Amino acid sequence: MTQTATAYSTQLEVKPLLGKAGIVTGAGTGIGRAIATRLAELGADVGINYYRSENGAKTTQEIVTNFGSRAILLQGDVSQEVSVESMVEKFHRELDGLIFL
Repeated sequence: MTQTATAYSTQLEVKPLLGKAGIVTGAGTGIGRAIATRLAELGADVGINYYRSENGAKTTQEIVTNFGSRAILLQGDVSQEVSVESMVEKFHRELDGLIFL
């Protein structure tokens, strides 16, 4: 195995979700923030959905990026189809590679 392949393999062992991305609903606070944080620890890029807790979502974004993952804020009401479609479209434009929701 080449040195580059070995480094990549080691990185995947430490961050098995590297290169994966998804949206976490309610990620501005509580359980949603905890899920977004854990996904970032594992290497995933995260779309941080919030409805009203913008300050909380910004805090989650900072936590996620501190793990070296990319994060975008996605304000929206998940009970409204149009809102969800808009969030997914923004996610694809800015992060791409939606794997989980």
